[in-house]
Amino acid sequence: MIVKPLHEKRAMLGEGPTWDDTNNRLYWVDFTGQAICFWDEAINEVTSVPTSHKVSAFALGHNKQPVVATEAGFQLLNVETGECTKLLDPEEENEANRFNDGKVDPHGRFWAGSISADRSPTAALYCMYDTETVITKLRGVCNSNGLAWSPDAKMFYHIDTTMLQVFAYDYEKKSGDITNRHVVIDFNDRGFGKPDGMTIDIEGKLWIAHWGGGMVSRWCPLTGEQLAAITIPTVNVTSCTFGGMNLDTLFITTARNEADQEDTEGGKVFMVKVGVQGLPTNRCVF
Repeated sequence: MIVKPLHEKRAMLGEGPTWDDTNNRLYWVDFTGQAICFWDEAINEVTSVPTSHKVSAFALGHNKQPVVATEAGFQLLNVETGECTKLLDPEEENEANRFNDGKVDPHGRFWAGSISADRSPTAALYCMYDTETVITKLRGVCNSNGLAWSPDAKMFYHIDTTMLQVFAYDYEKKSGDITNRHVVIDFNDRGFGKPDGMTIDIEGKLWIAHWGGGMVSRWCPLTGEQLAAITIPTVNVTSCTFGGMNLDTLFITTARNEADQEDTEGGKVFMVKVGVQGLPTNRCVF
């Protein structure tokens, strides 16, 4: 498997890769650099638009304005101007927390979790049912990160980076309820860095980005077995998603390594054909 950069553009902290199969476009965010970026496959060009808030997660919708998670809660984003418009902020009173990773579930709801500044269990995972309703799904979270749903929409997977674990839950598609939490992958004492963003393929296997580990790995959540590892030419790997015409290209976001001035690859988006397809991107129903 050959890993190559999508483009020479570098983010400060690249996150939230999202494939838009309608326009054959890859979106991602630069949280620290405060920008939304997108790559048009047809013309092989990258556009970066400064945003009025720091965006940590991006959700395609059925209208012209995507829903995003920011340091100020859930907002609508004008992709052309970068202007964010406030919707709801369930952690408005908690200045020590900010939003982190997020994704749309198979029913069209937008899930996004928060991260506490000191990585204490004061963060949470939220689900936005519509532009007026947010429900807390999990409390006692330290660093809410990667999210994924199984191809049959019966399981939900969630990473708490501080705990170095991937959790699985029974998932009820119609209600969005999650129950029966259990650990499926434990990275404690493995020396792989920290599990960060995550996606899932058509076979139900998890692909996990490793912050501080310089790789993306593939796992079977039923057995906890590692199936593959792809080395990325920079240490802070943040997230990944499937895209491309056949959904068989893995796009991988990274962050700059400020401690290593010789690291010229950090912050780039990388791409690699992995021999398996992913699932189409879910879209918000609102």
